[in-house]
Amino acid sequence: MHLRSIACRSLAALVMAAACSACATSSDSDHAAQVSASTADCRARTGRLMLIGGALDDDNHPVYMRFLSVSARLCWAESCALTPFTVTPPTVVVMTAASGDPQASADNLTANILAHVPNSAVSVVGKATSDAESVELIQNAGGAFFSGGDQKRITDRYLDHAHPDECTPVRAALADLLNRCGVVAGTSAGAAMMGGVMFLGGSSAEALGVRDADSADPADPNDAAQPAPSCGARIGRGMGLLPGVLTDSHFFERDRIGRMLVALADPATHPPRFGLGVAENACVEVELPAMTVRGVSRAPSLLIDAANLRREGTKWSGARVLLLTEGREFRLADAARHAANPDARAATLPVAPLPSVPGEKPRRRGSSGRLFAFAADHPGALWTLDLGGWMVRAHCAAGQPPDSAWIDVEVEVQ
Repeated sequence: MHLRSIACRSLAALVMAAACSACATSSDSDHAAQVSASTADCRARTGRLMLIGGALDDDNHPVYMRFLSVSARLCWAESCALTPFTVTPPTVVVMTAASGDPQASADNLTANILAHVPNSAVSVVGKATSDAESVELIQNAGGAFFSGGDQKRITDRYLDHAHPDECTPVRAALADLLNRCGVVAGTSAGAAMMGGVMFLGGSSAEALGVRDADSADPADPNDAAQPAPSCGARIGRGMGLLPGVLTDSHFFERDRIGRMLVALADPATHPPRFGLGVAENACVEVELPAMTVRGVSRAPSLLIDAANLRREGTKWSGARVLLLTEGREFRLADAARHAANPDARAATLPVAPLPSVPGEKPRRRGSSGRLFAFAADHPGALWTLDLGGWMVRAHCAAGQPPDSAWIDVEVEVQ
């Protein structure tokens, strides 16, 4: 067990009081009483979440340093270069429930954390870790980091599906960590599980009812006896750390905009208003309770506002998206003032296919990320991308502020 010295705790408390008045520190005995009294409370009222889209590079310095800085409770500014880790080292817990190889995931994340801040105190919650020990480790940590794998393994372990209104001890401990101005980060599956509902799998083609060209066993298009795929996204209960947002990872690399719009438009799934698609090696930070989303990495991610999203047959239209690049932020509560209907002029604009990259294969997997970036950089035109059986169209109206240019998006089955 790694414990800070009393002196370090006192210094951290002074810094935190200046940086975050909502998170006043307390003595260990007082905090124990608070945790005991709130074990049935899963509401995170403050703190930060970090959603990483998977395939995180070992040397992604901005992401690792942001996580460790917030875990050390000393840095809330955008630049954390001067954080005195020698005075207050980060205390973090690595959680490997999602992983098919928990030991490898634990070893890799631990090594990367220590490579960035060598004096970090790292504990691991693995398959054999009891709930009581898991809660104790989380209570003594400033940050928790969920590995990738299968998000359903996380919810199967830490949620009580038989009693959905009850809060499990580990789930309550995570909420308490956030309420102490801590941070919960997750990569790949660890990001996909953050919302109240989450994706259970499946491609965009599957969700749209299209034969998936990337399937390992594609159906014979000439086989009339082969039933057509059903339309709909595979949705289940998430961890509920990020209310009102449906999250997804590997977003651009696997062209997941299709299944995101299907899920956000389906009333049967009780969809939230917002979607958050995080690209590989990218990170989006969410500040609670203001619900401010902020790009942390150079790689962009996508915020989807589904307030005007509608389905008309095989077309999903009315969604508006915002690219979240490094340093760009948006407060979800401000979305109402930006929720204008899609530009009607888009229907009269000339349709332009997304220019191909030299040597690029047609319908190359992952090209949707370039479509959104291209639309943002070239406003006033309707750009299209054929993804084999379904199409994405993107239009950015001219005259918008360059740092907050919304893009109108629609998806249609061909």
